[in-house]
Amino acid sequence: MRIRGAVILAVLSAFAPACGGGGSGGGAPLVFTPLVPVDTSTPDHTVDTSKAPDLITGQLQAFFDLGGKIVFDNVGPMTIALTAELELKTNKIVVLDGKNTVTLAGSIAPVRRIIHKKFDSDLTIQRLKFVDARADDEGGALRVEGGDGTLTVIDCQFQNCKTVNTGPDIGGGALRPLRQRLLQVSGCTFTDCDGSNGGAINSIGSQILLINSTFDQCDAFGTGGGADAGGSGGIGGAVYVDGVHQLANQRRLDVVGCKFTSNTAKDHGGAIFAMTYADTGSNVFIDQCVFSQNAVTSPPTPVVGLGGALYHQNNTITVRRSTFEGNQTIKQGGAVWSSCDFGTFENCTFQGNKATGSPGRGGALAINGAFLISSCTIAQNTAAGWGGGIHPGNPGSVTLRNSLLMNNTGVDLGNGWNVSATLGSGSNNLQWPTTRGGGGPADTPARPGIIFADAQLAAPADNGGTGMIPLRTMAIAPPSPAIDAGASAPLTDQRGETRLAAPDIGAFEYKP
Repeated sequence: MRIRGAVILAVLSAFAPACGGGGSGGGAPLVFTPLVPVDTSTPDHTVDTSKAPDLITGQLQAFFDLGGKIVFDNVGPMTIALTAELELKTNKIVVLDGKNTVTLAGSIAPVRRIIHKKFDSDLTIQRLKFVDARADDEGGALRVEGGDGTLTVIDCQFQNCKTVNTGPDIGGGALRPLRQRLLQVSGCTFTDCDGSNGGAINSIGSQILLINSTFDQCDAFGTGGGADAGGSGGIGGAVYVDGVHQLANQRRLDVVGCKFTSNTAKDHGGAIFAMTYADTGSNVFIDQCVFSQNAVTSPPTPVVGLGGALYHQNNTITVRRSTFEGNQTIKQGGAVWSSCDFGTFENCTFQGNKATGSPGRGGALAINGAFLISSCTIAQNTAAGWGGGIHPGNPGSVTLRNSLLMNNTGVDLGNGWNVSATLGSGSNNLQWPTTRGGGGPADTPARPGIIFADAQLAAPADNGGTGMIPLRTMAIAPPSPAIDAGASAPLTDQRGETRLAAPDIGAFEYKP
């Protein structure tokens, strides 16, 4: 992944005290940066890679039993086909470092995962590649049993790691952390990893930090939804999160500088399923992320069918400086479906997302609860019913501020296309066009007295920036009516560029 430098936007660290939702947040502002590998220059154990695979497997297991820092003696790329699952026993601390030269392979037939981590242990794996791992139900590459302990994964690759069986809650083609105090994943790639729920990661009850990582072509292949619906999964194409409070250090899910591309779920949450438990004070924070071409795909229709990229439930969520492009679902929330106490979308771009099928609402956003949408660009999203841009469950509880609603469409001419209902508060927004269906009925105004004008958006492109990863935005240029027409905008735009004294409307700040 291309890194453009440290995150410069002051954000809430995974280790900072949790704060309430709203506006630009509060609490202790810290900077997220990718994790640095543990220093293993003086290891406790060195694996002799000249031996046969069964002897290497035995060495690794013996070193796991002793604990400490483990490295390999090889100097060039090599693949080790493990002949047995490695087990990290209770109360052990291990750092396993492949130094970017070692690939550990599981087995497809017979199925074999690579590592089984027991409860109350601490494991760091770094600079390793994991391939062709399989498990029946949980953690194709790595399973955490029981609870407590920590799991840290730095600069690793997971490819073709999968679980086999369908069922509610189970899955995690690459990682299945269960009730960990802290799960940290930094600088990793997950490619073609599948599970019944959570194609790459399936977590229950852990604090989670995902940073500077890529999730591509992962699939939640179960169907029918969760146990409450009598289903066998299909939730969270890349990441499945069932609670962040049970044994967590802090009740948080933080996703920073990550890319989610072409992930699929058969029921809901095409890229991420983030279900926090009500009244636990849990927080979800997403910053500088890309969600592209993720989908809920189950034919003919899923049980839930919500959230083409992101499904979120309960407590608070903050999404900043992120792009949602070309995601789709079969019912509601082509990009995002969220039902919570308070949510914030700030400096985000939503373009080309779709809510197909029936009822087909909320091409970009389907939201229930109190929300602030600030300095966002919401353009060219579609719904098979109505509310191609925003479908609010509680319109009076939504504030729209300094945002663009441009050319979002529906099919039903009897209901609003850019928004399905007029929102409760906010100002300094632009909406276009004035009518539905090219000369049909007048479109529902997002706010009373909103200005209808074409912001003249350019197509999504990498327009530069100072963030952790490239973020496609929709530029504006003179004579766009959005220029210098904003108010109450964040200090920077989506790219991290400083806004002018008279800010522009939307996620992009034009500078001559």
